[in-house]
Amino acid sequence: MMHKRAAVFVLLIAVSVWLFPLSAFGLAGIPFLGDFLFFWPQFMLVPYGFVNREVGYSQSFFMDSAIYGAIAFWLICAWVFGYVLRNVKMRYVVLATYPVAVATMFVCYLVLHQFGYSVYLEGP
Repeated sequence: MMHKRAAVFVLLIAVSVWLFPLSAFGLAGIPFLGDFLFFWPQFMLVPYGFVNREVGYSQSFFMDSAIYGAIAFWLICAWVFGYVLRNVKMRYVVLATYPVAVATMFVCYLVLHQFGYSVYLEGP
């Protein structure tokens, strides 16, 4: 039962990596939303690594392997998501997937920021 909910989470996140940037072209007139959707794969998968911003310089690391860590992170999130929502109807699981993913992403960025790190994004 739990594995179906985790699979729904993984499937919807995987679809969004291709679908959201395409939908951003239709929302180009809305500045923040269009940009957020267009750069969604970078926000989710962090393909360019992390940056340690100290006074005077920045240091990038995990440039080549950040995407593998992000995939592992989201698979663990999917497992936890499926476990927590194991007794919830499937329609609510589908409805909760994107809000939970966005909230998880922003919480991770906030925690990184508290330790002096940020995500290296190409573009925004």
